[in-house]
Amino acid sequence: MPFSEKPGWKGQGKIGEFDEVWRVASLLGICFSSGCKLCLLLKLQHFYKTEFQCAKWYVRYVYKLYDLHVMAENHIEAGFTLKLHADLLSWTDELLPEHSDSRYPEQYKWQRKEAIYHKIIAEFNKGKVVIFIYKF
Repeated sequence: MPFSEKPGWKGQGKIGEFDEVWRVASLLGICFSSGCKLCLLLKLQHFYKTEFQCAKWYVRYVYKLYDLHVMAENHIEAGFTLKLHADLLSWTDELLPEHSDSRYPEQYKWQRKEAIYHKIIAEFNKGKVVIFIYKF
């Protein structure tokens, strides 16, 4: 029986199938190597951004990837991963709801983008990287 036909199934279409695959793989201990998880997350991110065009789900997997980088102490990659979320936000006064996993409170887009940039800088500092920004 496909995942979507199981009683109590809450997912819809491909989103639900990806989440179910992720959950089952985690329960069975499949893909516990960080490299395999990274590949799966990158594929999910690409799908949500290009095929499904769902920013909410894309950002969800950005933070899963970010958490993996932090656990592996890949702070430079963690910072660049956060930038994927920052790039989706504009510097406007549009109010955003609280982040789905309570990482950010209800705030304006520019405030969230600024908060993300502060986290990016903190990750880069942990990774001991020096970044020079040149304006041409």
